[in-house]
Amino acid sequence: MDLVSLVQALGNREASDSHQQKDFASALAGYFRGEYLTSAGAAASVVADEPDCAARFQAYRLWIESLVEAGDSESLHELKAHLFTRGQAEPEDHETYAALRGVVHFELDEFQAASLLAGSMKTFTHNPYCLELVQLVAQRTAPFADQDVVPALLRCTVAVTDYFHWQALSRALVAKKDKEALSEVLSTMRELFRKAPLPLVAEYHGQIDAGYYAGAAIYAQRLTELYPNNVDFQYYRAFACFEDANYPTAKEILSRLVESHGEQDAEVVGLLGHCHAKLGEAAKAKHFLTRAASLLAAEGLPSSHLRLELANVEEELRGDQLDPALEMPRETRMWLVPLSARRYSELMVASESTVDRLLRPMGTQARSGDFVLFTAPPVDDGENVQHWSIVAIYTVDSEPMWHPVYRHHTALKLVCRLANAIPMEVRTHARADEPKRTTKPGRDDAISHGVYEIEQGHALDIIERAIEQQKNGVIERRSLGGKARRPSA
Repeated sequence: MDLVSLVQALGNREASDSHQQKDFASALAGYFRGEYLTSAGAAASVVADEPDCAARFQAYRLWIESLVEAGDSESLHELKAHLFTRGQAEPEDHETYAALRGVVHFELDEFQAASLLAGSMKTFTHNPYCLELVQLVAQRTAPFADQDVVPALLRCTVAVTDYFHWQALSRALVAKKDKEALSEVLSTMRELFRKAPLPLVAEYHGQIDAGYYAGAAIYAQRLTELYPNNVDFQYYRAFACFEDANYPTAKEILSRLVESHGEQDAEVVGLLGHCHAKLGEAAKAKHFLTRAASLLAAEGLPSSHLRLELANVEEELRGDQLDPALEMPRETRMWLVPLSARRYSELMVASESTVDRLLRPMGTQARSGDFVLFTAPPVDDGENVQHWSIVAIYTVDSEPMWHPVYRHHTALKLVCRLANAIPMEVRTHARADEPKRTTKPGRDDAISHGVYEIEQGHALDIIERAIEQQKNGVIERRSLGGKARRPSA
């Protein structure tokens, strides 16, 4: 993968626009520091002072990104209209203004408009702004899992001078897991944008992905030293410390952020709640976890990870007292979940720690203590009898929790995976205590999510057989003199 063509003309920037280039560099530095509204204003000034300067497109791109980071959607809509007007007034640069407008559509989640513009620009290899839009849309519709897919910006035939194009290219290479090309791009960025934090950010995330949290904390600390006002980098450091079990340091960093910025960032507030929980400070943990959950709910985002921790915290606060939310004893219900061939394979080959807890849409009927039986793909004999094979048993470990896509999802805890699947036949019929359906199932019904309720006696028989199988497996291993498996050197 050759990147020479992307940088071959970087030394040919027009000297006549040196003043505007300095103003733009100052605006970009503000973006690196996390001063997004200041950076947006500075980028707007570059264009206002000299509308036709060589840095105008870079300034517009910075303006867009700064408004996105600041969460100013109203100003983004106004900028989108302005870009349309400029594109109409300047036919020779119409495609670049259209591409910039497409990026605004993309960031405002107006995906159809962005996709329509990108579709007309796939062959514009002479314009990196067009190729960036094409690449953004492509990543949304078909992530770069296929190693043969080439990010659109690598097809550019002219010099790439905009920082955000290099940023987009590096993100695409991360998604492609092309470490060699990513290293080359980051090396180039260090030369072109000496104050850019992206190379350090990439190193940080590389350490996180590899599980080297102490190393990630070192990179994050360097980022906070270079850009002390950037909230994201402060959070990065706190997260790395938390994952490295350095809860006091993580709590100290997050507490300072809350003091200076208030309890408005769900990620900051939520992680602070987790820190207090780990340190045994249940009352403070409850406050911050509850606040973070409400912030996420206001944005229509799931808060399951917070609510599971919150349930543990509330249990600790109650001590020996009964949970006031407890209901009268109820019948334990049994649920059947047929897996697709892909999900079945993933469940059976994954490590136990990976599948120990799952979050799955189950509707609103499943409750804590219920059992969930996962099966291999069923076979129908054509006589309303399906042949199933039970391969794993889970227990429901939470009440239904809100999810913006599925409406609700539920935490499941692994009981056992079966070495030998247990066969069973299932005949479908309605529950005797439920009225006959005359309409389609509701979105909150279990069956709408591919979950079936089964008779308790039948399910208990399966569970007993599973326990017997597990017990026999233990006896067999002991009789053969087997030892616990340990990692070898």
